[in-house]
This record gives sequence, C-alpha cells and structure tokens, in this order.
Amino acid sequence: MRKEVAMNPILFMSGFSSSACGLSARHGRASVRLVPADHRHPAPPAMRGRVPTATELLQHLLGFAVVALEIATILLQTMEAVSAERSIHPIELGMLKESRPEFEILRPVQIGPLWIGPSWHDAPADATAIVLDPGRAFGTGAHATTRLCIELLLEEQPCPVIDIGCGSGVLSIAAAKLGFAPVLALDSDENAVAATAANAAANGVSVETRHADLLIEEPPASELVLANITRQVLEELAPRLRCGRLVSSGYLPTDEVELATFNHVRRVTQDGWAADLYEAAQ
Repeated sequence: MRKEVAMNPILFMSGFSSSACGLSARHGRASVRLVPADHRHPAPPAMRGRVPTATELLQHLLGFAVVALEIATILLQTMEAVSAERSIHPIELGMLKESRPEFEILRPVQIGPLWIGPSWHDAPADATAIVLDPGRAFGTGAHATTRLCIELLLEEQPCPVIDIGCGSGVLSIAAAKLGFAPVLALDSDENAVAATAANAAANGVSVETRHADLLIEEPPASELVLANITRQVLEELAPRLRCGRLVSSGYLPTDEVELATFNHVRRVTQDGWAADLYEAAQ
C-alpha cells in the first residue's frame, strides 16, 4: 500500500520548486511518499521571474515550516516502527510476522493469575503482574509456547526449578511469582542471561542466572525443569537431565511425545504449538 501526501499549498503559491524534497518512508507493506506538489500545482506564471513581496516571502517561509513538519513526522513514525521491530529477537520476530503482522505480540496476556505485558500497559489490580518489554532475548510471554508452559506450571506444586533456555526469563519469573524456589535460569546466550537477570530484578523476584551450554556441560539436578526449546535440542538433553518432572515446549503438535528416560503424562496445544508434561522413568 502506498499513500501519497501532497505538500502544503502555501508553499507552492510562492513559486518554490519542491522537486528536491521527495521522501519515501517504508515499513512492512505500507509506504508513505511526499510528492513534489509543483507536479500537481505549478506556481502561477505571474509570480515567476520577479522579486517576491514581503507577504510572498512569509508564505514561502511558512511553506518551508509545513514541509519540515511533515517530513519530521514521517521520519519519526518510521524510526519508531523500525526500532520496535529491531528490539525483538529474530526468532520471535519471525513468529510474529507469520502470525500477527499487527505486532499482537506486544499486547499483554493473562494466564491464570499471571498478567504478562509491556510497561506501557496497566495490569489488572487483582492480577500478579510480570512486566516485560521486548528486548534482545527471546520471550515476551505472548507466544503460545510460553503460555502453554505456564499453563502446565500452574498445575505443579512449588518446588526447586531450573529454566533451560531462559531467554528473557519469563518462565523463571513466572515460577518465582508462583512460589517456586529456588529458581535457576540457564542459557547459552549471554544476552539472554543478562536480560533474565535484569527482568527478574525489575519484577522483584529472586532468580539465579547462569551462562551454560548444557549440550556440553552437565545439567544441574532439580525437582522440576522447564525447557521451552526446540524438539531436537530437548531430545539431545533428555537422557542427561536429572529431574523428577519436566515441562517442555517449542515444537509442533505433530512431533512425537515419546522422550528418552521420561514417561509422558499429557500434552496441551494452542495456535499450532505443543507443550508436554513428563515424569522421570523409574
């Protein structure tokens, strides 16, 4: 979609030529273009080739101001859109563009007693709020895999928990808000570890964060493990996990439910994604 914006007529009454002032601002499928208005409304011949009057000079200056304001507005809108897009992790941005081009992912969600949303929204008074602004680490709480993990987490009794592949820390913070302790958040991405620590502090909960590559290092033991990761990585990690129960997601309903060294308890699905609850095999 392209929208053309003609410059203010005051400018063209002065005989000013705007051919050098074209500007295109594009974001997504939409674009805005300032169209040189002398292509549509040429200055009257009587006003060309002579010294302009004071009134005409004032009109000329007013025209400049209007064009500058129009250009500044379009640039600001474009910069804000690009900034919002770049602030989201590439994986989550891909999910966003495929499912909700209107940036639904930035809207708050409520899962049981938990409200998860960005700082520019107000949480309901009766909800337990988790405030997360989109950043460099994956996870704003709006994606189905996060919601499904929290849905299964709500059914568990508070106990020690490890969040593997913590991203922004949304699952770690949710667990801490629900009374799980201690909470350990692990990720192989240092940006994610830093984001989780910052988000946990901002939400007033205690979460230990640690940089770790569990495909190489030995996973710590815990009663409960949360793993919102790809199915391939989960299957590689499963034989080495030391936990009584496992909540996992990050894959499709068509993926197998069987997992080495674990017994499957149940699967939940939403928006084309799946999450599973497992118990350690005896």
